Amino acid sequence: MHYVSLRFLPPMSHGAKWVGRLRAGFVLASMVFLVTYYAPLAAVAIQPLESRFAKIDANAINNLEGIIVLGGSFDRVIEAVRLAQAFPDTKLVISGFNEDRSLAYALAAGISPERLILETTSRSTFQNAVHTARVLPTRQGRGWLLVTSAFHMARAMGSFRAAGVDVLPWPITSVDIGLTRSDGLARHEVLGLLAYRVLGRTHRLYPGPDERG
Repeated sequence: MHYVSLRFLPPMSHGAKWVGRLRAGFVLASMVFLVTYYAPLAAVAIQPLESRFAKIDANAINNLEGIIVLGGSFDRVIEAVRLAQAFPDTKLVISGFNEDRSLAYALAAGISPERLILETTSRSTFQNAVHTARVLPTRQGRGWLLVTSAFHMARAMGSFRAAGVDVLPWPITSVDIGLTRSDGLARHEVLGLLAYRVLGRTHRLYPGPDERG
C-alpha cells in the first residue's frame, strides 16, 4: 500500500469548437443566474451538471491503469471498490483528507494493499488533481477512471485534465439529494467552476466531454 503526503476524442472543426463553447457558456451563465438570484430555483441548475458527463461503457474500457476516487461521499468509495473488484489488475487511488474509513472499507472488501494508493492531504478538488498527479504510476497508453458525484464531475474532470492526468468519467448519481441540499450543491459547483477558471485551475469555464481541458 502506498501512502503519500503530497499529493480522446477526435478533433473538432474551429467553428464547431466555438459553437460548443458558446453553448456551454450560455448554459453556465443561466445556472449562475439561477443560483445567484433565484435561490429556490437553484436546484434546477444541478440537472445540467449531473448530465454533463455520461458514464462510459465499461465493456469498452481497454488497458485501464486504475481507478481514482475522490473523497467526500462514501457512495463514491463503494462504487470505486466495486470497479476495482471488476478490474482486478488495476490500482485503486483514494484521494482526500481523512479517508481512513474508505481505506478500511477497501481492505475489508478484499482489495490487496499492493493495489492501493492513499493520498491523504487534499482538501479541495484542485488538490485532489495536483497531488494525485504527482504519485500516479504512469504507463504510456493507459488511462484512469475518475469516480466522483455526477454534479461534481465537470469541475473534477477540468481539474485533472489541467493537471495532466488522462481520466475517463464515471459519475455517481445520488438518488437521495433533497431540494435544500440540491440548492447548496448547485450553488457550490457553479461558483466553483467560475472560481477555478479565474484562478487557472481549469482550462475551460465549463469542462465538457468534447474538450481536453
